[in-house]
Amino acid sequence: MGDLPKPDAAQRLARAKSRRGREQLEFTAHELFAADRHALTDAQYAILHDILAALVLDLAADLRDALSSLIPAVPEIAGEPVAGTFDVLFASPALHDLELVEAVRHRALAHRLATHLRAERNGPGLLPDLCADPDPAIAQPAESFAADISSSLDPAGHRRLRITDLPPEVAEHLVLGVAAALRHVMIEHHADLDASQIDDGLEEVVQDHLPRLKATCGTMLRTPPVALALKAANRIAAGPLTAALNGGEVTLFESLMAAATGLRRKLVRRLFYEPGGECLAIMCTSLGFARDEFAHIFAAGNPVRASNGGDASDLELALGAFDRLEAEDVAGVMRRWRRDPLYLNGLRLLAEPGS
Repeated sequence: MGDLPKPDAAQRLARAKSRRGREQLEFTAHELFAADRHALTDAQYAILHDILAALVLDLAADLRDALSSLIPAVPEIAGEPVAGTFDVLFASPALHDLELVEAVRHRALAHRLATHLRAERNGPGLLPDLCADPDPAIAQPAESFAADISSSLDPAGHRRLRITDLPPEVAEHLVLGVAAALRHVMIEHHADLDASQIDDGLEEVVQDHLPRLKATCGTMLRTPPVALALKAANRIAAGPLTAALNGGEVTLFESLMAAATGLRRKLVRRLFYEPGGECLAIMCTSLGFARDEFAHIFAAGNPVRASNGGDASDLELALGAFDRLEAEDVAGVMRRWRRDPLYLNGLRLLAEPGS
């Protein structure tokens, strides 16, 4: 086999960042489930743990309620506490899925960033103006987006990670794991229950849940209609993106950046939070943003980048990376990032040492 084409400097940088990101994700997963921790602080661990627990317990309650409706003759099911379900799963390998951990980690980062930005009180945000826009093509999807955000908030006002936010295959795996853990808890608490009846009921509940999940999952991966409407109207620029960040509207910012660049939302989140800011510089350069516009967007996210691996990056170093970028190199990296992720994974495996 001939030598692979040599990537340019920007592509080499992007690949190096991608490798480091995968290593950091694997390290976070290890720290989350390990008996002892060496890098995650108690506060970082608590946020990750609580987000994952809420996701599992919400799903366990849904499955329990569906099972109770299916077998009303067994009253113990309706009153079954689901807290033990998470403990059973957390002690097993069932949650050791890197895509699941990545979704949890990104929700934690977004939560911390939104909290920080709202405390700064640099502006009211972008969403209120979008909801009041005179163009119904903008206002209506903006109102739907605002309603979806509102419905996902927990009692403390933090956005939950929902089962529908996950990729379909990850959600399916999680449903099966939670169902198995729920069965374990029920049988353990109620030795007189007919295990076969519980199995029959849970199997039917799961078979009912999975097709609906496949149809609705991946909401965090799709670009919402409000962002697509703004893209179609040519109204995504540095100003609106900055306004969203100033108001702590992190999910809206990610959505607009995905629509503007044509990248997957999942990838936008990775690139925005990566330490150093080089990948964010590539995205901003591709959109024609000025140096000061990039600087403001980078600085807004900098307070939480330290928890994503490494120290909080120096603004001058990020600006230096921005200044060194060449338009042709940026175009090549963006073209690569827009490719199918499965295809890119094949290229990555081929390029790794030993391939």
